[in-house]
Amino acid sequence: LDNISWSVFASPSLSTHYYLDRRIVSWLSEPEKAAVELGFRRAIQHQYDGAVEGLAEFYNTQDRFADAAQTYSWAAKAERAPALRENYLVGGGIAYAQAGDTVSAERLFDDAILEEPDDERPYRYLITLVLGPRHELKAAQDMIVHGVRAGADGLRLYDALAAVAQSDND
Repeated sequence: LDNISWSVFASPSLSTHYYLDRRIVSWLSEPEKAAVELGFRRAIQHQYDGAVEGLAEFYNTQDRFADAAQTYSWAAKAERAPALRENYLVGGGIAYAQAGDTVSAERLFDDAILEEPDDERPYRYLITLVLGPRHELKAAQDMIVHGVRAGADGLRLYDALAAVAQSDND
């Protein structure tokens, strides 16, 4: 177990460990999963590149979306680099949406929009993962106007709205 933990700590990426393949993770014992998690947490403490994303993806492979979202949320609060903080906010919003917590997802997407107002990703995910499933198409349209005014790619935002409207039979 120590070897697993140290291996993940040294290389905090799922792709560098065959046993972290999505098909194999479910076969790991609980102590082995705990060792993997410990390795990722140590890598995060040492600020290794990709460690936050690695731990979140490890949780996602187990359908532990709320844990992935909390990992991203915590990392966003601690991160000083605006672009990386925005990536964590977007990742956390996606994970919260996958967990069914659209209120928290919306909050993180809103925070990501404040962080980088011209990035289309948080608007698009807010539209497709939160507002669309809630059938709030008027709010989605308003979000597009806000995004375009802030410099986000309007074509991608309108494409997201079209997909949501089509699935809503609108």
